[in-house]
Amino acid sequence: MHLGWRHAYKNTWQPENFIQYKWDQSKGILHRFIAGTNARYNFWHRNNWEISVGSGLMYETELWNYVGVDSAVKPVVQRTQQTSLLKSNSYVRWEGKVANNSNLSLMVFYQTSFNNLFVGYRLASSLHFDVAVSKHLNWA
Repeated sequence: MHLGWRHAYKNTWQPENFIQYKWDQSKGILHRFIAGTNARYNFWHRNNWEISVGSGLMYETELWNYVGVDSAVKPVVQRTQQTSLLKSNSYVRWEGKVANNSNLSLMVFYQTSFNNLFVGYRLASSLHFDVAVSKHLNWA
């Protein structure tokens, strides 16, 4: 689940705040909670398509077990693992309208802790297709 809020979203510069909660027992993610804020810059906008970048801070806490780990590499003593870190969060996003009531977006994220900027980072992508249910509600 992801909830985000962008103030003045039509401006070139805009603040955006977000919270996210995730769980996936099959992979061993008991819970993952993220809260953060970014400064977003829209640097290309043409015919309902735009490219933007964002960078900011986020707090992440995760609780994992070994359910999703291959049995050949599981440790003998399998303790639940928990991390809680303040991290940097940066992304590039390409987004646009594919129809009057639907959007397509592709994002690439780079997230890392401040003590290990180039070790232990997370590089991930996200592809979304959203359909407008009403003026202020989308189904993703």
